Amino acid sequence: MQKMQTGLDRGGIVAIDGNVYTGKTTLCQYLKSKGFFTVAEYEPIVGRTLSRIEIQKMYVDQEQHRMRQMMRELRNGQQIFVLDRSFLSLSAHVKCLLLLEGIDIRESFIDYLEFQLKAGQVIIPRLFIYLQNRWDILYRRYLRGEASVQAKGTPTDLIRPEYYQCIDAFHQKVHRHWGEHCCYTIKQENQHEIYQLIKGIFQFNTDQLSSIRIMEGLHIALWDKEDEHVYRYRRTKRSWQDNIDEQASGDGSRFGITRGTGTYTAADQEPTEPK
Repeated sequence: MQKMQTGLDRGGIVAIDGNVYTGKTTLCQYLKSKGFFTVAEYEPIVGRTLSRIEIQKMYVDQEQHRMRQMMRELRNGQQIFVLDRSFLSLSAHVKCLLLLEGIDIRESFIDYLEFQLKAGQVIIPRLFIYLQNRWDILYRRYLRGEASVQAKGTPTDLIRPEYYQCIDAFHQKVHRHWGEHCCYTIKQENQHEIYQLIKGIFQFNTDQLSSIRIMEGLHIALWDKEDEHVYRYRRTKRSWQDNIDEQASGDGSRFGITRGTGTYTAADQEPTEPK
């Protein structure tokens, strides 16, 4: 696997991350039409009784299959690869599990990811692009998409406004640490701009992030105490749809955190399920 990553370093690897329905897959299809090799997002893990950490580890393990795909194309002369999601998306979801559900798997996940990174079994992109859009736009896309024959079956938990906020904040924190030379936040509608950005990837002469710098950025975002104070997590028994109804009636903040009756705060105690 180390040889695979070394070989891929000769090419330009770009990761497209972002919330659900920001247009990652649509953008990848556009870039594929421009001649780039695109790697599909992680295969969903369904139909199994697994813990949250087991699921996240299995997603990390899929990196090896993606890497083999890219190596085959590299031998065929392909030089630029576009990933639909990267390990950064997996890490962001781990933070959301903590803030929104009180499930803390950070230590186990980060230890496993670091081990796989050092073993050369995780793809390290040279460029990270985060697709961003307003939550209300994503929600309308979600309603249209899930009502169509091409419905993705997106879990409702992933379209909650507070999940959107959490994912967005995590990526911004990591991007600030990794630096502007390799991280960009762009709207999906700017497809041509993104194409030009990727097309000129070799002109940037950007150094690939080291595993040490990668882990530093992830640690900062995963263990940021500011997040814990902002959320002061209150577990709610109401559905996320109730929260949307409140927003529509003017009773709730448009992007506000749903408040409930729980008392979990990550800084205070280990996560526990409410009784």
